[in-house]
Amino acid sequence: MKYVSRFNQMLTIDALFEGGRMFVGATSVTYLLHSGLSLSQIAFLKSVQAMTVLLGEVPTGVLADSMGHKKSLLASSLFAVLGFALYYWGEGFNFFVIAEILTALSLCFWSGAFEAFAIDEAKLEETPGEIDRFFHSNQSLNSVTVLVFGLLGGFLGHLGLALPYLAAIGSYIFMGALLWSIPETAKTQTGSSEYVPWFKNIKKHLKATFTQGLLHPALMPFFIANILIQFTVQPLLHYWQPYFQSLNAQLGTEKQGLIFAAYCATSALFGAIYAKYSAKPFLRSPKITIVLFAVFSALYCLLGLESPWLFAVVVFCLLQGTLSIARTSLGVRMNENIDSSSRASILSSLSLISRLGMVGALYVIGQLVPAQQSAPSLVPLFKYFGFISVGLVVLIVVGSFINQRKKRVIL
Repeated sequence: MKYVSRFNQMLTIDALFEGGRMFVGATSVTYLLHSGLSLSQIAFLKSVQAMTVLLGEVPTGVLADSMGHKKSLLASSLFAVLGFALYYWGEGFNFFVIAEILTALSLCFWSGAFEAFAIDEAKLEETPGEIDRFFHSNQSLNSVTVLVFGLLGGFLGHLGLALPYLAAIGSYIFMGALLWSIPETAKTQTGSSEYVPWFKNIKKHLKATFTQGLLHPALMPFFIANILIQFTVQPLLHYWQPYFQSLNAQLGTEKQGLIFAAYCATSALFGAIYAKYSAKPFLRSPKITIVLFAVFSALYCLLGLESPWLFAVVVFCLLQGTLSIARTSLGVRMNENIDSSSRASILSSLSLISRLGMVGALYVIGQLVPAQQSAPSLVPLFKYFGFISVGLVVLIVVGSFINQRKKRVIL
């Protein structure tokens, strides 16, 4: 098989994985509501997903190194097929809980394993600059895939709310077949002996996270801000569909698909503009981080107002675009104050810890939203989280103030 073909195969495989989930991106909450679940039950489902990823991300990474990256990816596709099949054919809350666990495990088995598999099997390291080209191409293709698959899912949902799940199943079956056809040639580590250094590394990474990250005055505000971001974005991720339906009861799934595509396109556009001008001194200044999160907070607060749904769509898209570059800017601020020798361990551990914000937000949402099955107005919920986003801006300001006065010293 030619190298170029293998390169494109890897891009296609990841696009199918990302796109498969996006088939239901514009309709999932609407589908669950029509299946008889309440908003508080949906919040619990998302909490189950978050906890599964939180607990399973690192162990599945160890299994991927132990049993082989291809086997890990095949396990991911199998869990995805089973999870979406339960959503399609299953009935009732308990079936959906199992489906959430299975789809979350799919994410865990995919995380990290795909990058390692692609680099080894496409021989990206053999050509200088090929890894950079691959990941740039992968990001660009996935952005298009998310937009297209989400839009298609919205129109499929207009024909039948369960159809996007059937499309997702087809996507993962095709992806699994494509994976199966690729012979694994890379050497993999096997044996239970790999688990001993893993536990030692986890202890070392967590220690570095606390001593050189969370407990360091120059980084603590940014770490807390990162957790708070995970807290504030949960309504934007999981409850935008019933939010817009509460503004316009006649809003169909095809319009939800268009909204989904619009905010994905806005995020991609904002990211491309930011990347093009990121070398400018102003965009590398801590001040731009404060400005971006201030704009994010202001837009979020606008969503907490009763307004025409089209106006809310514009605000929502601008908010998503601003958030995408604000998080990038915050990442720059953190990396400026992390010692290079501990960068990977601190950032990877931060990724796990920040999920606590996700779990906390979903719990709060479960307590705040009404228990009835019909979709009530979610404007008060967005108003509450918009207010919390103001606290996020305060943290960013405090962090930037401390940064300018604290010299980075490894504890």
